Amino acid sequence: MRNIKKPFTVAFGLAILSCAVADARKPNIILFMTDDMGIECLSTYGAETYKTPVLDKLAAQGMKFNHCYSQPLCTPSRVKIMTGRYNFRNYTKFKHLDPSQMTFGHVAKSAGYTTAVCGKWQLDGEQDGSFAKNFGFDSHCLWYFNHKNYGSRYLHPKLVVDNKSIEVKGGYGPDIVNDFALKFIDTNKEKPFFLYYPMILPHFPFEATPDSKDWDPKVSKAKKDKKYYIDMVQYADKLVGKVVRKIDSLGLADDTLIMFTSDNGTMRGLHSTWRGMDFPGGKGRLDNTGCHVPFIVRWNKQVKPGSVSDHLVDFSDFFATVQEITGGAGPKDYTVDGRSMLGLFRGDDGYQARTYTYCHYDPKWGTPETGQFARNQSYKVYGGGSVYHVAEDYFEKSPLKKAPESGAKELEALRKVVEQMKSEGSRPEEKLSRGEAAGKKKKAKKKR
Repeated sequence: MRNIKKPFTVAFGLAILSCAVADARKPNIILFMTDDMGIECLSTYGAETYKTPVLDKLAAQGMKFNHCYSQPLCTPSRVKIMTGRYNFRNYTKFKHLDPSQMTFGHVAKSAGYTTAVCGKWQLDGEQDGSFAKNFGFDSHCLWYFNHKNYGSRYLHPKLVVDNKSIEVKGGYGPDIVNDFALKFIDTNKEKPFFLYYPMILPHFPFEATPDSKDWDPKVSKAKKDKKYYIDMVQYADKLVGKVVRKIDSLGLADDTLIMFTSDNGTMRGLHSTWRGMDFPGGKGRLDNTGCHVPFIVRWNKQVKPGSVSDHLVDFSDFFATVQEITGGAGPKDYTVDGRSMLGLFRGDDGYQARTYTYCHYDPKWGTPETGQFARNQSYKVYGGGSVYHVAEDYFEKSPLKKAPESGAKELEALRKVVEQMKSEGSRPEEKLSRGEAAGKKKKAKKKR
């Protein structure tokens, strides 16, 4: 493992256009992110409870990653993936994204892309005026726009489409959102676009989908049952397929990077069979059941079909990847922690692989676990000092009492990462968001 490198800072206004994508047309980017769907839910990763033919095919056409790690819960993951920063730098509270933060929507828009977000928002919306357009998105179709009256996400959904509330009796929320995505692609097929698609499925409440045997759009209130989770996973797979087919039918496969991941692990209380083992849902947990998520990319003529990567991927890396591919502008006055995955996608010889992923987790909501960890493919070190050989102990049942000689250097390097991040997180300027820090400085000046 290499020595720890400090996160890089990107100058605002700097347009970095990689020679790999310096083409007559900039590539489109679609980022799918399902809600509460751990790695054990995809058959391409060894799922036995679920069938995901679309995602299996996507992996066969592109690259599958075995080591992608998210935050354990939805808002922490959404803040991290959208801004490219560890949570201790800019996470303020649950169901909120600091309006002062730059997102990958801003980055793509600054490069001339048409941008949209559709699916689940849950980032405060009208509470502080942080409409999706203020985060760099030209258009949106979203559920849970604010806390006041967000309504159903599935049967009889209540959504916000470009700041207008709609309620569709007898409709199915994920279908309406997906239709929005298809229309957005159709409308913008002649110009580069960025579509961020944080899917509504398959989050609780577990309800029938239009493909379920007992689906009934006429009932006033849908029945809830864990058995529907399987249907919901498979319906999410189906919706991804509709978008992929749209791209292919328009002849955009060579010009479109498609990425698929999930925000965190499966909900607790659910059990799946994975590679012959029982896999308990671990949403909110810091172990693999809460943070190990699928990641698949397809980009014709750029990503080798059927390839599998054992490189580490951190949720902070998506921001930097969007920036390099689009050539957009990054923030000028705060740190970006992620690194671009473009070279990894293309198999570039000079790509500098990650030697760790890092998670700082304090959702400021409920009573979940809190903590930090740094890990690589083999070992994991927690902020509290516990150590696991995760390559041999996937479910983290047996903490190591003594570091094995073969892994001593790796463990020492991971400990240094944890201590460095703890140190950075203890500084007031790192704890505060950009907007909060600026406000505090103004108050300090007045007191003088």
